[in-house]
Amino acid sequence: MITLIGMTNSIIGFGLCGVKDVHEVRTSTPLEDIIKLIHNAEHDVVMIDEELFKLVEDLIKTSKIIIKIPDRFKEKSDDQFVEKIMKDTIGASIKF
Repeated sequence: MITLIGMTNSIIGFGLCGVKDVHEVRTSTPLEDIIKLIHNAEHDVVMIDEELFKLVEDLIKTSKIIIKIPDRFKEKSDDQFVEKIMKDTIGASIKF
């Protein structure tokens, strides 16, 4: 299964797709709390907003598979971009 750590815009869509272990992070969430969420994630695959990951990238050491979710509002990409990332990373996909 998958753990999702993200801002409201990301978690709503993935929650509707059936991702159960979802953690909402706000801009006011301390970096230490984000790091704890990653380290304490229930699953070995962690999807996280790319911008959040950039904030903690140098501060985490984990054996978990981290999949960075691009911000769909900043970059124009096709609808299956995240599905392709999942398929390439873990060999499974999420249908939107």
